[in-house]
Amino acid sequence: MWSLSKKALISQTSQNWKAIIIGDTSGDKLPGDKFYTIPGDDYNKIEKLEMSLKFIESWPIKPDYLIRLDDDDIISPVILSFIAQLPKKYACYYDSRHACIDLVYLKISFGKNLWFANTVIHKYEHAIEKCGKHNQKILLQHHDEYWHKYYSDKNTYAIPKDKAIYYRILSPFSITSALSSTDTTVKWSEHLTYLNGYGPWVPLADRFYYYEELKKISQTFFKIKPLRNIFYWILNHIKFLNNRLLNR
Repeated sequence: MWSLSKKALISQTSQNWKAIIIGDTSGDKLPGDKFYTIPGDDYNKIEKLEMSLKFIESWPIKPDYLIRLDDDDIISPVILSFIAQLPKKYACYYDSRHACIDLVYLKISFGKNLWFANTVIHKYEHAIEKCGKHNQKILLQHHDEYWHKYYSDKNTYAIPKDKAIYYRILSPFSITSALSSTDTTVKWSEHLTYLNGYGPWVPLADRFYYYEELKKISQTFFKIKPLRNIFYWILNHIKFLNNRLLNR
């Protein structure tokens, strides 16, 4: 997935961006004028964010915005061009719907949550603002616990779902899915139960930016999987709605 996430960055229709990559990139060909690399794979997420912020603070000219992106998620290749057309008066741009793609069955959902997703576009001065009970910088805090509270009284912009900032990739091996499947054993019941927390699921359109790449990954790693017909996905939708009602 990292290779596809990298391609989505390189394919940006806007050229006004820089990316900081933390980890082993020795086998990657990255454009030197766009990517800064910090070696090391033994850091947790917060340590990586702290290192990135410290690196940015050393720049003589600070960025207008900061985006935090996991390496198994895909940023929209057109989102930076889209927000460049909007007035620069917003403290944060966030997805009005959380776009998730199931890599196994090649389906997509646009769920609506009360909190902000992991990847939003923070205006720089807000990303580094210290606040909350732990007095931490916004970028370092849990997105689903505090970001929506912090931005509740600020000028924000909800990105429509057809312009989604990013697409969260769900699979039995996804880091963000936090499931217990391994490289040799897929726990299908666990993954299918996990999908009930999202929805409704619809087929991923073949016109999607990276449909062919996702299809190739799916066929390579998930060629053998439990078959599910239309009735299963209708039931999934009902379970999803029930979960929403129970968790209100």
